[in-house]
Amino acid sequence: YCNLALPGAHNLSNALAAVAAAHAAGVSIERSCSALESFLPPARRLQLLGRYPAGASGVALYDDFAHHPTEIRATLKALSGDYRRVLAVLEPASNSMRAGAHLANLPGALEGAAHAWLAPGASLEWDPAAAFACHDHVTVCADAAEAARAAATAAEAGDAVVFMSNSGASGAAGLLAAELGRRLPA
Repeated sequence: YCNLALPGAHNLSNALAAVAAAHAAGVSIERSCSALESFLPPARRLQLLGRYPAGASGVALYDDFAHHPTEIRATLKALSGDYRRVLAVLEPASNSMRAGAHLANLPGALEGAAHAWLAPGASLEWDPAAAFACHDHVTVCADAAEAARAAATAAEAGDAVVFMSNSGASGAAGLLAAELGRRLPA
């Protein structure tokens, strides 16, 4: 039995692969589990930034590197069992996302969120309003600040809000934390 620091089936699969590889190299399963339990995940991998207000029933704010539809779907699924609702702010900042390479799969990937706010920035090569016109659970915002304000306003006790992007350049995760802290003080 192992307690993992990261939720989600995708993280469990990674942990099982690590245990199997270590076991094949002669490391006991017990030692592998002990190592996994003390593993500190890297920043921006379902990183819990805080709860607003503090405490188990507060709004949980996560920062995640998810920037591809498969990763977005896995991140939302990982959080879905532990919270009343999962709200998402997505900043499509990778080259492939800005070019629209994943556009066909992006709306479906966001279906795991009760609501999502898209913070497209200025360099998209596709029209986000047109892409999400038929998806009521996605709001296209002018920028990261607008998306952060909207998500913080919608968040309620027992919810999780996750910021997803391969870039932290907009500061949206910090904006979300500030908005939640202002709206839901300790």
